Amino acid sequence: MKPFVVAVTAAGAISLATVLTGCASSTPISVSSQSTPVTPGTPTTGAVVKVGASDKGRTVTVHQGQRVALVLTGGYWQVQGSSAPAVVRQDGGSSYLSPSPAGCAPGVGCRPQETDFTALTVGTAKLTASRTSCGEARRCTGDQGSYAVTINVTAG
Repeated sequence: MKPFVVAVTAAGAISLATVLTGCASSTPISVSSQSTPVTPGTPTTGAVVKVGASDKGRTVTVHQGQRVALVLTGGYWQVQGSSAPAVVRQDGGSSYLSPSPAGCAPGVGCRPQETDFTALTVGTAKLTASRTSCGEARRCTGDQGSYAVTINVTAG
């Protein structure tokens, strides 16, 4: 049997090191390209507002009728949904984004997962998710296993 050989470029090695370091750290990985920066308390514009790990614990303001995409990385998330479905409704189940990031090793769980919501009416709702595994055979510790972001819906 021939050995399995993988050629890695310098950029690929840096990406792999970044992913593995992030997966081994005690804080969730944030994929900044998956989140739209939002100033707390400021209504956002555009059709879809993306929230992710960097928004954990924050309040994000959106307009009535806007879509909200909750994108979490680090794998194994179970989205509990909206605390007020009449204000912010979950639109179906979660799905994995494709393809996996470059350098995402099997079992690491670094493939982003998206869950879509719609802001229906003026009000406030909390979007929550939880997990018990923070990687293959690695239990979450501290607050690694919980996620919450508050969505403030204003008149559009």
